[in-house]
Amino acid sequence: SYEHDGNEKTPTITVKDGNTVLVKDTDYTIDTTSTTTSTAAYGTYTVKVNGTGNYTGSAVKGWEITDHAAPELDIRITDNTIRTALNAITFGLFFKQTQTVTITAADAGSGVDKVYYFTSATAVSTVDELKTLAGTNWTEDDSFSKDPEAKFIVYAKATDKAGNEAYAASNGI
Repeated sequence: SYEHDGNEKTPTITVKDGNTVLVKDTDYTIDTTSTTTSTAAYGTYTVKVNGTGNYTGSAVKGWEITDHAAPELDIRITDNTIRTALNAITFGLFFKQTQTVTITAADAGSGVDKVYYFTSATAVSTVDELKTLAGTNWTEDDSFSKDPEAKFIVYAKATDKAGNEAYAASNGI
């Protein structure tokens, strides 16, 4: 298993018969359907070894590139980032016109799977509180508009294809 870091991964293949290390192309070959190098960000791959010479049969071994990093999130109104820490939310942003809020997510590992938002007039200070407050009210979308008369905080959630989650909050609007 290798952690994704943006670099090509090539597992070391050692084939043994007991304590004897076998020799590639003399005692075994690597099947052409095997993946022995990958630049992919995330996934499970297999290497199939076929016995030759004094050895017969085959064996398959899996290897993987994992993604443990959550996506990165940004919340924007027009060209202004309005993301803030959950425990630092204040209501200091005012607008006279309907505003479009855009949420962007990036994940260099497995890639972004889904982006959600939730709006509330209630500020929370921890991710656990946010999960409780939002319940099932997350909307799957990365852009929406809000009336200027509304008082709200934007909470964003992104998941990647490996199942990692990230949360972010805007300042109060």
